[in-house]
Amino acid sequence: MARTYDIGIGWTDPVEQAFAELLSKEAKKRKRSFRQITLETMVDDLAALERGDFHISTYLDRGFFESFGFTLAAQLLEARGAHVINSPAAVARASSKAHLYPLLKKARLPLPDTYLITRKTPHRELARIARKLGAPFVVVSSYGLGDAKDRVLLTAEDADDIEGFMEGNFADTFLAHTYVQPAVLHGRTAWFRPIHACGDILPLWWEPLSGFYRPFGSTHEERQIASEMETHMRTIRGICGLDLFSAEFALTPEGTLLLIDYANNPIDLNSSDKVQGGLPPKILERIAHALTARGLSGAV
Repeated sequence: MARTYDIGIGWTDPVEQAFAELLSKEAKKRKRSFRQITLETMVDDLAALERGDFHISTYLDRGFFESFGFTLAAQLLEARGAHVINSPAAVARASSKAHLYPLLKKARLPLPDTYLITRKTPHRELARIARKLGAPFVVVSSYGLGDAKDRVLLTAEDADDIEGFMEGNFADTFLAHTYVQPAVLHGRTAWFRPIHACGDILPLWWEPLSGFYRPFGSTHEERQIASEMETHMRTIRGICGLDLFSAEFALTPEGTLLLIDYANNPIDLNSSDKVQGGLPPKILERIAHALTARGLSGAV
């Protein structure tokens, strides 16, 4: 008889292993069964899934970006009724910023002035866009893969800069938007990176240069910003379909909260106890709690 596990994870490296252990502890605390799929077990697990030897009701796929075998496992599980986080269809839908941008704009999310461009956009049109945005402006690859320098140009000044950036990038579509100078709030750069974890919204301060995270406090301003971001994160989730993702927001000196980066996936599950730029341990615990709660209730 096939065994069904309440919650499971597919992972490939030590970072994911540490989170898998945390997820296993949370599942045990809730008296839920747990199963993991790794690179070492992949061949046997795929064969067992194809035979129907076991099933996982809620499955966190943390290996899709390393091996197609994990995507295949996710598809097999999903075809048998599992809730996959994040589902292959949602991952594909959210992978292109050029695809998401018009949908987010239609939903009236607060975006900086943005233009979609391609390799076929004439130089004259690029020059017009550059004049509209003013120098410096930002050019972003539609796809969030590779090193940061390959994904974004923060100091573009003219059409030549746009073309130079596109030349060194594999993407076919790009976004150019105004450079957003964040305000300073309580002595910190007002840049934020909230996480959506199966319906729970975890607001976080984020320092773009160092990658350092800090949980929100309880000041009036923080409560207001957290509430506004929660509304926007739920809208983004409804558009992209991801259950576990992050986004970036910045507060301008005029007090406007702008959505800078839309749906980051996969999120980094490193702990700040181990690496600079990792998530605070309490936040990782809350993510594990949200995932196991999803396995219990089926809610998103």
